[in-house]
Amino acid sequence: ASTGGPPALQHILTSLPKTFPVPVVIAQHMPKIFTQSFSQRLDAVSQLHVKEAEDKEPIKAGTVYIAPGNTHMAVRKRGREVYLEFVDGTQYIYRPSVDLLIGTTAEVYERQSIGVILTGMGNDGLVGMKQMKEKDGYIIAQDEETCVVYGMPRAVVLANLANMVLPIDKISEEIMRAL
Repeated sequence: ASTGGPPALQHILTSLPKTFPVPVVIAQHMPKIFTQSFSQRLDAVSQLHVKEAEDKEPIKAGTVYIAPGNTHMAVRKRGREVYLEFVDGTQYIYRPSVDLLIGTTAEVYERQSIGVILTGMGNDGLVGMKQMKEKDGYIIAQDEETCVVYGMPRAVVLANLANMVLPIDKISEEIMRAL
């Protein structure tokens, strides 16, 4: 997510149940000084535990990990442990990179991955969603009518990568259905 992402993410996360059976990783284009308070605010209003991610942190079901602002984050697997890794990625224009986070999520979880692309300018997420589609993951894009800026979802929709294109108020339902 990018422009318009904070309220969109809040809507989705507050609609997911406390018993949500998988981890959630988020790349929201946002400066570092805001991601800590953003995580704390979402934690206060959501049934899930929401936190700013830490480097090398193992991820677990029912927890939401938000990439620190200006920090690229990847999902990695060592043995059976899945963890987060902060990456120096000068090739990525947007920080944190949606492409990197989605692409590495697809590498680890393959067809069990669900990617959600939300409101924002540009096309960050397009490359990562292509990687997810190649691994047979499930992709949900926010519709134009409910986006503040229909750039990132538009790029994914125009590339015919989205399994579903939905208004923001239907995305959490679709995530639960897709599990």
